[in-house]
Amino acid sequence: MTVKIIVTPDAPQHRAIGEMHKKATALLGDGHIDRAIDVLREAHLLMREEAFQGYAVDKWCRLPLVLQQAGRFDEAMREFEQLLSDLHAIRLKQLPQYPEEIVLLLTHRIRAAIYDRMRRACKREKRLDVAERYAALAEEELRRADEADKKVEAWEEKRRAAFQKARSDRHLMDAFYKEYPQSYR
Repeated sequence: MTVKIIVTPDAPQHRAIGEMHKKATALLGDGHIDRAIDVLREAHLLMREEAFQGYAVDKWCRLPLVLQQAGRFDEAMREFEQLLSDLHAIRLKQLPQYPEEIVLLLTHRIRAAIYDRMRRACKREKRLDVAERYAALAEEELRRADEADKKVEAWEEKRRAAFQKARSDRHLMDAFYKEYPQSYR
């Protein structure tokens, strides 16, 4: 089963965050890595404050990856860890209308993606033992996502059954009113 949630927010903050990422890209291209990091930090603050839907893992992971590029590996890993720490709260704020099962499914899949980026960062730094640990964590999150996926399927089946029952009840009521038009509606 695949859960796809596509949201394209069009709020001023969303546009501002997009502009900040474009500015960071331009600064990186011009060799101003420290200024790019400052801009990405600013974007991260807005993203955390607003917790808009639609921000891909790549956008969230950009700051730590640029920190690593700047030779600030330990700081990059702290950013990754902070992101993992904040993730569930961010997802709950982004998806308040969805049941906890779906939020957990998404959280586990995103955590797996973040751990994989951490693995790759460690591999680039030749810290292979740590990279293996993050690979194992990514695998564990994918396993948990599969478990959550089963719960989501069960939730969807209950929802479908409730919908079918409501639809069936509606047909019974329609038949009743056709048979007895003078009845109260």
